[in-house]
Amino acid sequence: MKKVVIISSSMRKGNSNKLCDEFERGCIERANIVKRINIRDIKLNFCIACRDCYNYGDCVQKDDMNSIYPYIKEADVLVFATPIYFGEMSGQLKTFIDRMYPLYTNLDDKDVYIIASCYQDDKKFIDESVKGLIRSLKNLGLTNIKQIVYGENTDESNDITGEQLSQAYLLGLKI
Repeated sequence: MKKVVIISSSMRKGNSNKLCDEFERGCIERANIVKRINIRDIKLNFCIACRDCYNYGDCVQKDDMNSIYPYIKEADVLVFATPIYFGEMSGQLKTFIDRMYPLYTNLDDKDVYIIASCYQDDKKFIDESVKGLIRSLKNLGLTNIKQIVYGENTDESNDITGEQLSQAYLLGLKI
């Protein structure tokens, strides 16, 4: 049994969230403990680069991240889900990752999965788009990137295919 934290950065209940739902369903069926964090539902401030977290270990900001840090610390698996906007991860996910800085020396033992949905139908485009996300994660010490789940050619929330959803579910089932 593993502790899995899924961080969904979509601001709507669209394709990347549907992929998260299936990944989560697979994880739960495997008897894992799953914590889902929908960024749209939390209060999340921008990092102010004060470095207090680096010097003292805690973030000075009083928002929902302070209650999320323990879940991330205890997780065996982290899943980062994002729609691709203008060739990059969502701004909400980038803000969340920036706010993970207080944990940056405590993350190297975690397995990481990425869920990316995009209106493009070209996996090469999505791979290029996800490079910035991977770079940010590696800078935090999250170097054990296991797999990327693709939701390509998905512009509207009903565009996701059964095959794509099945892939997310089966991957969650392997955790």
